[in-house]
Amino acid sequence: MKLKKQLVIPIICAVLVIGIGFKFGFARRQVEKDILVEEEIVDLPQKPSVSLDTYIPIIKDTVWHYEGKNQFEQMVSWVEFINNDVMQIRFFDGKESFVKIYMEEEDAIYEVATVEDVSIKENYTTLRQYKDVVLKLPLTVGSSWVMSDGSIRTITQVNRPYDTLIGEQRSLEVTTLHDDYKVIEVYAEKVGLVEITYEDDKTAKTLELYEVENNKAQEEEVSLYLAEKNTGKLKNVKEKVVVMTNEEPKHFLTDLLKKVMGPEYVTTLSNGVIIEKIFIDDEKCLYVDLSGEFMDALYNEQEQKGVLMSLVQTLGDYYNATYVVITVEGETYPVKGGQADVKGRIRVRR
Repeated sequence: MKLKKQLVIPIICAVLVIGIGFKFGFARRQVEKDILVEEEIVDLPQKPSVSLDTYIPIIKDTVWHYEGKNQFEQMVSWVEFINNDVMQIRFFDGKESFVKIYMEEEDAIYEVATVEDVSIKENYTTLRQYKDVVLKLPLTVGSSWVMSDGSIRTITQVNRPYDTLIGEQRSLEVTTLHDDYKVIEVYAEKVGLVEITYEDDKTAKTLELYEVENNKAQEEEVSLYLAEKNTGKLKNVKEKVVVMTNEEPKHFLTDLLKKVMGPEYVTTLSNGVIIEKIFIDDEKCLYVDLSGEFMDALYNEQEQKGVLMSLVQTLGDYYNATYVVITVEGETYPVKGGQADVKGRIRVRR
């Protein structure tokens, strides 16, 4: 296989191993109830301590493209969060996105959680559902382990030459045997996962790495609702936002709401106001806590109403929330005009 030699960089992509398998029916499983604990994100390391980084290197702000053959869908992946020795990877097959969480330990890398049908960026690095080995030492032929679904994963080749984006590299092959099919992955030195093949009695289909984009942030399209100064009416404008590895939604949403769109519109967040916290509960109620500067903003009554609805509609639409509750430094914001119910919730208009 000859790969498109567009970029000369080390890449990740080994984490696709269980991710692609899960998405295409290789390893479906029932998981226990999700346990998600809020945890502060530390500074992003330039290179996390990965014990197996020869074959599983990790790079921020990079996009990996895979080409499907024989009815295999194409796949794109990128690193969303790195939290110490935990990584969150987003995968997109052209139709839907899903997220997988990976954890590094001294002698192995594990997949520990899966979130399907992901439409927005959210930090799941504290989520734990199961623990499956992706790759572990020693990297020798015959090294084998049992997965949580009962399949057997074995290193079947080492030092195999493979033509990669940075030239010919040594690679290792890992084969996972299920009851009626097998999955074969090839990992290249300094590159990561370069090929994955699904085989059963009737068919064989392959996914191959063909392009890597370095220093490439993700883009998301967000609906920004702007309030007209004179009428208070909202105008919906589609805006592209740049999303970096380890960047929380509250950061790029704050920047978007600070955007000055013209003298006829009220700037939603001004005077140094930032979104301090934002989260959505199981009842699809979004809680937004703003910094204290929000109370100092000089709005007339019409503008204040417009700013409030701009916040509710922009953030509620992004999170697909039913209601939004606004607080300032943890205290309930005094909403006037009967917009909120007895719980302080404002309904998002659809």
